[in-house]
Amino acid sequence: ACIAAASKALEILIAEPERIQKVNENGRYLRENLKSLGFEIGHTQTPIVPIYVGDEFVTLSLWSKLLARGIYVNSVVYPATPRDKSLLRTSVTAEHSVEHLDRAIEALIASRNELPF
Repeated sequence: ACIAAASKALEILIAEPERIQKVNENGRYLRENLKSLGFEIGHTQTPIVPIYVGDEFVTLSLWSKLLARGIYVNSVVYPATPRDKSLLRTSVTAEHSVEHLDRAIEALIASRNELPF
């Protein structure tokens, strides 16, 4: 099953190379906007964008507020990260539109404003 899935994924990428360009554009869009809004994202250059929060409680609170606003991200807390190095892990795809990304960014801003971030 894994080999079949990987094979099909390669077929799609070969047939639709624009997907790679789109996912990279979406990642760049999210990274640039988050940086400009003061979110700490480190040195990532991929469509998987971390948002470094630090405090576990604030990280989980931010995660919960985003989920309540319809935005799903992964929370990463101790022991997966060192204490006080918690983060949210966002992932964009080629299927996301700018409107989707803007909605997520707006939700992040609103959620951050409700917390001691």
